[in-house]
Amino acid sequence: MSQQVLEPSSLLLKPADRPKRLKRGYVFLHVSYPKLVKKAVKAKLHRLVREDQVARRNGHRVQAGAFAVPKDDVEDRVITDPEVNQLLDPVKLPRPRFAYVPRMRALTAPRGGKLLFSKRDARHYFHCLRIGKKWGRWLCGPPVRDTNGSPLFPAAQAAPMGFGPSAGWAQAVADKITLDAELPHASRVHPDQIIPDELPVWGSIVDDIWALEHVGDRGEADVGPVWMNRAEAAWERDGVESNVKKKIDGQAGQEVQGYYVRATGHWIGTSHDKRRQLMQASIEILMSPKVLVGDVDRLVGKHGFAHSARAPLRSIFEEVYPWLHEARDNVVRVRALPDAVWLEIFWSTMLLPYAQFDISSPWTTRVECTDSSMTGLGRAWTTMPETVVRHMARLADCPGVRLPLLWEILFLVILGATRQAGAGRSRIEDFLLTSLQPSTQLRYQEALQILNNDLDATGTVLADLPEEEQDWLLAEWILEGYENSKSRGGYGLALSALSKINPRVRYKVAWKVFDVWGKKAPPAQAPAAPPELITAMIVAALLLQRPELSLVMMLCFAGLLRVREALSLCYKDVVVGINCVTLCLSATKGGLEQKVVLTNTSTVNWVLSYLAKFPGKRNDEARIFSTGYGSVLRWVKKLSQLFGVMDVPLSTHSFRRSGASELSRLGVPLADILAYGRWLSERAARE
Repeated sequence: MSQQVLEPSSLLLKPADRPKRLKRGYVFLHVSYPKLVKKAVKAKLHRLVREDQVARRNGHRVQAGAFAVPKDDVEDRVITDPEVNQLLDPVKLPRPRFAYVPRMRALTAPRGGKLLFSKRDARHYFHCLRIGKKWGRWLCGPPVRDTNGSPLFPAAQAAPMGFGPSAGWAQAVADKITLDAELPHASRVHPDQIIPDELPVWGSIVDDIWALEHVGDRGEADVGPVWMNRAEAAWERDGVESNVKKKIDGQAGQEVQGYYVRATGHWIGTSHDKRRQLMQASIEILMSPKVLVGDVDRLVGKHGFAHSARAPLRSIFEEVYPWLHEARDNVVRVRALPDAVWLEIFWSTMLLPYAQFDISSPWTTRVECTDSSMTGLGRAWTTMPETVVRHMARLADCPGVRLPLLWEILFLVILGATRQAGAGRSRIEDFLLTSLQPSTQLRYQEALQILNNDLDATGTVLADLPEEEQDWLLAEWILEGYENSKSRGGYGLALSALSKINPRVRYKVAWKVFDVWGKKAPPAQAPAAPPELITAMIVAALLLQRPELSLVMMLCFAGLLRVREALSLCYKDVVVGINCVTLCLSATKGGLEQKVVLTNTSTVNWVLSYLAKFPGKRNDEARIFSTGYGSVLRWVKKLSQLFGVMDVPLSTHSFRRSGASELSRLGVPLADILAYGRWLSERAARE
């Protein structure tokens, strides 16, 4: 694809296969056109070239037209209409493969709680996609005159919207960004892979990256904003600016790719307002004795998009499409609607309220098979466990996945073999994983799945090998990851997960190889900050009317808490003693209940002052802090910018690391720091 960006010859048709005459692009020049060209040249989107530098076909210049479509109340979107699109090889043309939201009907979300949406949008994405200089001669707009009256043609320097391969190139860049951001592949909504079984999920479409997750009634998003911040950082590293106005973090009632996500009802489809407007437009068309064919064409397109959220509705238009095809061929602008077409549009309009799907609705255990005959004779049904039905639905909804007809093979596909290849887990191992937090379980399962896929490719069953051979095999696997420049974090998660589900195995060689990898390519760690800076940030948060944020940072620094541990504290978890405060941590990284005793006078007074201001009289089970992880991270970045320390990439973990560093500076033994910070090993503390 990189060759296509640089060399037109890699994408254009061979000269003998090119059409002799090209359809002219849409061109209607306003008197302000020279000003538009001047601005585009100044923004380096175009450069001016002479007439002899413009591509020609059979003696005629190959130019580009353009038109605008309304984007919002104050801005239009410019769509280029280049003639060169007719000269592109359709076989070589890159096609964008992006998330298809209706496929989410096969996943399941718990009933209750709410769905929260997060999103990042690249600002002027197509302005950033630079193309090779050789493409400029094929993408020249109408000429302007220089001071001498000679024509100069604006040649594109960035991939314009409307140019054939632009969308495919843009989607490839987005895929590269999500790969750099290490967004979990198993949670992606993509047409080429099986839909995830549950939330959270994420997807991308050209210049948008989004995430959807499920939280409790009073919960806040803690996964989507983190994923989106990583994607935004990857964009910035590649020189793409994020659109701040379209930034969404854990909000309810948002649209994703034109589909509205109802936060509490858990249904997905076009919004009620859009469906109401579509019903009004449909009734207007149906009441007219004669209609414009173009209006009906657009109306049917809107109905088709609404039908995509309810697959059975797509069978309504049996007569509409042939009628539209025949009207286009005869170039008839105004016609009366035939009765059959009228009835199909009418019934589609009446059924619009059903154009949605509920991802929390219970699954039926009745499974039917049919040969689709009109008589219905070739039909059979049975009942299956809900887990089997859900898995079958996910497999059947994925193109390219073939469900075998032999029941023995199908049964193994659905339920899995008695012993899976790779890192297949037993009941005991699955039970041990449940002791961890749900987010940690998800990360461990993703890492084990990657290991399983790699071992499955070689037909290796890890459980069949002796422990020593397992150790050496994993060491070789990690070494291959290092040699292939892969992300080190995933390998560490896989080793940690294996150690968790099989406590008697130590994997000494594998861990040693992993440690050497870290020394050769040290991971990006949250840096420690001097206590003066931490104190200034805590005080600044209080002065900015953010007492919750101030106390969270204080507890993480003085108590060596993780941010999620601090945010999970309830009022009943804080026990006030004589000159001390005890924090009972019920939600730790290891899943075990632990206690932290704060004895520093300033810290104790700070906690007591906060509890006096916000006593939580209604319910001791209530959370002390109503803010979320994403909000804390954003404020840490803002405070870093406020104090001019953006060159130090502070994160939420910096407070815990800074507290440990300060204890070490004061001469506290490492063993005591590990015990106070609840680190299981020195390796865990250093990483």
